[in-house]
Amino acid sequence: MDFTLKTYYRFLSTFKANGYNFQSYKDFISLPKQKTIILRHDVDKLPQNSLITSKIEHNLGISGTYYFRTHKCSWNKEIIKEIASLGHEIGYHYENLSTCNGYM
Repeated sequence: MDFTLKTYYRFLSTFKANGYNFQSYKDFISLPKQKTIILRHDVDKLPQNSLITSKIEHNLGISGTYYFRTHKCSWNKEIIKEIASLGHEIGYHYENLSTCNGYM
């Protein structure tokens, strides 16, 4: 399978061209549209890659939701702010209790 940014752009463009709407969770809950796609991104590592995909989505007029972990490999305050400034939602990608042995 081709997971390049060019293919991601074509993938999103194809859905838009076929009448699909892209909504954030918040927007979908408050005012759901027909034929809706909700983009949810877990940022586990390489937040700079999420910044690139957020710019692609922004250029297409699409908003998504980006969930960041508090681990060093994911949490980058400047990138989080920049993604939010592009109109995307930011969420917390929580750690489950089995990962942290019950301690937070």
